Amino acid sequence: MAELATSGGLPRLEIEERGDCVTVRFRHPDFVAPRPNGNDLIERQQAILAMLERSEEGLTLRAIHARLPLQISERQVRRALAELRDRGQVVSTGPGPAARWKRVRGR
Repeated sequence: MAELATSGGLPRLEIEERGDCVTVRFRHPDFVAPRPNGNDLIERQQAILAMLERSEEGLTLRAIHARLPLQISERQVRRALAELRDRGQVVSTGPGPAARWKRVRGR
């Protein structure tokens, strides 16, 4: 089934097995994976950096997710923040959901 979907130009199927249940996810065929721009940042990372640039006290993960105009999941925001942190462009302060993300100035 997965091979037929892929050969037909559809996104790769997601198959999840839990106990006696199997879930198959067919993603929307119009989904376009984010592409890096010239400086290797994808659109959501650029949007997050711009948002954090305007925030002096930083923003929580949920606040960032709520303010993004893009249709992305909270998990995708978390991954984007982790990548930006690994690049040294953002830092997180505080514990758990109350943690605030801030832009590293000068980067």
